[in-house]
Amino acid sequence: MKLGAILAAVLLAGGALAATYWLARGDASGPTPVVSVESDEPRPSKTGPHPKAVVPEETYEFGVMRMGETRKHEFIVRNEGEAPLKLGTPRTTCQCTVSEAAKNDIPPGGEGTITLEWTPVGPTEVFDKGAFINTNDPKKPEIRLAVVGKVEELLITAPNGVWSVGEVSGDKEVDVAGFIYSRLLDDFQIESVESSNPLLTAEAIRIGDDELKAEEATVGYKIVASLSPGMPIGKFKETLTVKTDIDDEKASELTIQVAGTRHGPIQILPTPGVAWNPAAFALDLGQFSAAKGASARISLFVSGLREGEEFKFESIKTTDPSVELALKRDEEFKAANRQRYELTFSVPPGSPPAVHRSKGAVKVDVTTNHPEARDMKFFVEFVSRP
Repeated sequence: MKLGAILAAVLLAGGALAATYWLARGDASGPTPVVSVESDEPRPSKTGPHPKAVVPEETYEFGVMRMGETRKHEFIVRNEGEAPLKLGTPRTTCQCTVSEAAKNDIPPGGEGTITLEWTPVGPTEVFDKGAFINTNDPKKPEIRLAVVGKVEELLITAPNGVWSVGEVSGDKEVDVAGFIYSRLLDDFQIESVESSNPLLTAEAIRIGDDELKAEEATVGYKIVASLSPGMPIGKFKETLTVKTDIDDEKASELTIQVAGTRHGPIQILPTPGVAWNPAAFALDLGQFSAAKGASARISLFVSGLREGEEFKFESIKTTDPSVELALKRDEEFKAANRQRYELTFSVPPGSPPAVHRSKGAVKVDVTTNHPEARDMKFFVEFVSRP
């Protein structure tokens, strides 16, 4: 018959850790008695005889684990001394809540087991989790047991985050490539790669042993995305949806953001004092009173038009109708095959108060008569107070 004492430890951030004692008898004479102690934790006796705590293995390597996976390992604690070995309540190396543990002894010549269980809930480069247990062995007053390893998602996308194609022109195809691989699976299949824009296509190519070795992966694919000419002028972000045959909520479908900026035959320069972000094609009107309104102007230098033809906006669509655009040619600007225009963004006085920041910026879609720049896209940020 075995007597046991259970420690439950629930990790509040990063995973869950549990430890369980199973204390075996050292002989066949009957159950190991429960020994009362004067304090909560065991203390070495000032006089002999003494126990001798021996732990053949204090650290165990779990290797690579996936998020949500539970693994456990059983550690052996032997008593090679001459008196009963007392074990205290384990203290974990994480922010935990710990239940009370009974004070059972391991008799001389006996052994017990302590099981550590680890359930990670987030990826981490490495982990080192465990427990400290006080003993009444004067030469080993504390035992430290640990499980180590690292936690990864079932599938890894590299690069992580947005895949950037940088600045693109209006007449050349641009490619960007990355990888989807696993260090935990023996195999998986990519069933399809779908795109949010017909100009963006992608194919999945199984990678070879050399590339797998470089990523320390077991299986993986190279994703090659191709962007055809025709993207609207301005900042863009499209989505690739990768579907796999993996029966896992997170790994069955992955999304990859492909972003960039197209400048084309139109160069944009802000007038002094105007907050213009060229990478995002975004104009910031700042904060102002809704009763007074606000405006800002940028300059467009346009090339590639036929002789005698003027640049025009054929249509303007905004996500907030209070944002208005006005385009005016600079008749005094003289340059071969190039024209200058002033583009004014305004929020007229008396418009409703609004907050348009970051992801809530006003989106402006413009259609032009330029054969190489049919579409333009701007973003306008501002805060108008009542």
